Amino acid sequence: RVDDFGLIGIFSRRKSSKEAEVIDPELLEAEAKEAKARKYGGLSWDLPGVPPPDFSIESDESNALCRAQLSVFSKGVKEYEYLKEARIHAPWRSTVAEARKDGCELRRTAFRTARTDPLLQEVRRKCFELENRQWNMSELANDQDCEEGNDRQLPEFTVGIFEKKTFQTAAEWFHEKDRKQLEEAFMPVGPNWVKTQLGTPIPQLPGVWYMHERQNQEGKHQPWLFFNASLGRYFRQRGDAGGKWVQTGTPHHPENLPVRISHGSACLPAVGGRKDTMAVMLPELHRTCHLLKQPLLFMDRPAAMFLLVDGLRESSAAAAFCAQRFHTFFLPRLSSRQDEPEDFELVEMVNQAIEDLEKSLLDSNARYAGCGLALLLVLGQRVLVANVGNCRAVMCTPPKPSGEGLAAPSPK
Repeated sequence: RVDDFGLIGIFSRRKSSKEAEVIDPELLEAEAKEAKARKYGGLSWDLPGVPPPDFSIESDESNALCRAQLSVFSKGVKEYEYLKEARIHAPWRSTVAEARKDGCELRRTAFRTARTDPLLQEVRRKCFELENRQWNMSELANDQDCEEGNDRQLPEFTVGIFEKKTFQTAAEWFHEKDRKQLEEAFMPVGPNWVKTQLGTPIPQLPGVWYMHERQNQEGKHQPWLFFNASLGRYFRQRGDAGGKWVQTGTPHHPENLPVRISHGSACLPAVGGRKDTMAVMLPELHRTCHLLKQPLLFMDRPAAMFLLVDGLRESSAAAAFCAQRFHTFFLPRLSSRQDEPEDFELVEMVNQAIEDLEKSLLDSNARYAGCGLALLLVLGQRVLVANVGNCRAVMCTPPKPSGEGLAAPSPK
């Protein structure tokens, strides 16, 4: 009717009250689900624009063990306001019920303390307690925390192509037309974002979309991040390929920092000329990770990794095994982060990489040998040092110039 919609053609139109009532059902469903996730066990999460703590259950490669991964969100300000997602892993369990109970315990602690504890010390302390806690399966059978549906409370989205719709009214047609012409209110942070084209599978939410691709081990480019420029939200895939997409934190804008790295190595042979000590030096970690198809696109420069491995029991078998394989367990974890990991998250990555390396060593022919190792990781202005066994790192401070501290001796 012309009375309701005005003249239809190349001229402007006025919106009717009926047209204004048409709202995207995907947004309504997502908002309703997030509102429900903000209430948990008598607790509430009242930070606007910050999703509530949530957890999911993940399995190991053999599907024999599982654990809870908790996501806690917070807001920060640099040159821009950003959303931070910190991830904390509960211990491995043999049943989903145990892992779900761990997740509920961590989420309950996060609801109580995370707003006033930015370093999540209470949540991490609870995680440490869970590592020494064994759940009674008879008690878990009647525990509401173990019920299916307590995990993955935040909205999840499948990736697909928006199908062509049929419209019952002119108002719905105009609304769909405006939906495809939404304004880009936000721009993505970081390099190498590409606007999606018509026909590109995207999360099923309205808006202007950008995607970030990376190569898998077969060399095929696949999206691993999406950005909705109309809503200003980033999304990552939860779980393995084929999993659903959930909101995540703002990517880190990488910087080139004024840090210089000098490096070198010298390993002395053991008695008889055997080489028990080995050094792995990766002074240009960005380049190395690019060649390994594990790019560090959102990490500060310079980035470097140095590994010293010392063999035991008069054998170099374990030392060679660990020197050749440690990076395969650690670098994929580091490369999977688009944000700047917290210090405790980096420590957890190193611990998990060493644990997985040890399991792989025990399954190899070098399991009867042994080794110690020391690790030095440089990310911009941050330095992480870790050691296992008798290897160690020594921090040396350059001497103060004359005139500072003690007076220089007078010349004779």
